[in-house]
Amino acid sequence: MIRRNGDLLLAGLVAAAAAAVANLVPNVALRTGFAVPLVFVTPGYCLTMAVFGAQRLDGARRTVLSLALSVSLAILGALLLDRLPVGLHVTSWTVLLVALTWLAGAAAAGRRGLQPQTRHARLRLRPADAALLFAAALIAAGAVAFARTPLSAKNAQGYTALWMQPASMALAPAVRVGIESGELKRVPYRLELRVGSSVLYRRLITLEPGERWEQVVRVRPIQVATDSAIQARLYRVDEGPGVYRLVRLGSGRVVERP
Repeated sequence: MIRRNGDLLLAGLVAAAAAAVANLVPNVALRTGFAVPLVFVTPGYCLTMAVFGAQRLDGARRTVLSLALSVSLAILGALLLDRLPVGLHVTSWTVLLVALTWLAGAAAAGRRGLQPQTRHARLRLRPADAALLFAAALIAAGAVAFARTPLSAKNAQGYTALWMQPASMALAPAVRVGIESGELKRVPYRLELRVGSSVLYRRLITLEPGERWEQVVRVRPIQVATDSAIQARLYRVDEGPGVYRLVRLGSGRVVERP
């Protein structure tokens, strides 16, 4: 059984490893390189096997379908997460792609189990083809990492964007808070949500250049039933105790101070 579904098992393991590296490794180029198969290969390959089953697919058709379906799932997943309370960020997106890979792989394995075992034409890569494919993946990863990193220049300064908006929740009031780093280096932040002198939420966040973080935070009705606005205060841990960014949400308007 494992031998028959070795390709699906390999796709699932590659997806899980890619997600782990994308979430745990700080190096942007390495994270991007490992994320390439998760975004462009594994979910689409497993879905192709689940939909077409034992039908004869040559290497070219299998590759095109895997690429097209992977990109489609990545885009649709991002749109879905953006509408859900969990929000769209690296962790939620990679976990969703891994889940889709394993679910499609399980469906493909189940479909194979209902069909008589036949010999499938395997996609064989010559060493030269494999080397070119690996080089193309490295070039793509480097290009993405380069595009996401602000270029250093004399007297250049980075920036950090902070925003907050109401979020619709069925059980409790909530706000959606987001941070985007355009700084020139990795920056540690401390985020606090306050009403008056009361701290509703506190979290330490570290972002690479070009990275974005977003979260929906629930607040109790008693905490917002005053005339005080909800404040989102962002501190740079590496620059002392002063407030780096401040956003106020209240009375139907948002006021931001740079």
